[in-house]
Amino acid sequence: MRNTALLKETALKKTATLTRSLIAGIVCCAGISAQVIANDVYKTVDENGKVTYSDNPTGTKIEEVDLPTINNAPAVEPQPYTPRTRPSHTQSGVTITSPSDQTQILAGQRDLIVSAQVNPPIGSGFSAQLYFNGKPFGRPQDSANFVIKEIIRGEHTLSVVVLNPRGKIISRSKSITVYVHRPRVGG
Repeated sequence: MRNTALLKETALKKTATLTRSLIAGIVCCAGISAQVIANDVYKTVDENGKVTYSDNPTGTKIEEVDLPTINNAPAVEPQPYTPRTRPSHTQSGVTITSPSDQTQILAGQRDLIVSAQVNPPIGSGFSAQLYFNGKPFGRPQDSANFVIKEIIRGEHTLSVVVLNPRGKIISRSKSITVYVHRPRVGG
């Protein structure tokens, strides 16, 4: 157990040392690359055959390195900041087109389809949300057509809202009322 802890500690120390060395190498390379751009570069080979690149030639076997041109694109002239005008995404209105207000839903119709017209049409992150009896029904969607499956008997109010990309209501239809008729069981 003590050996395992010792092994873990040794591994952590090696990892930390390697990480510090890697960071130092990256910083050093960044500094060298900035110098390389600004100065001439020389390749030197010492008596042991070790090759070194430097801007300061030392040793006996020195060779000037001809570097390729890098980034020779002309500078871009800075332009003054001009705030972009946002496209107008204000939704001007939403109207429920089906069913009409005071509609009677008879026993044979199990589902209710609610359609609304939104002007201008929904797009660019805007969405429509159906409200059923004053509460959101389902999720906001990019269409203004909704289906209420197996709608229950009784009087219900419906409205549709348009939400901006942040989920804030920006337009609301006039509420309509529908009456759903279902047969009673047991009289």
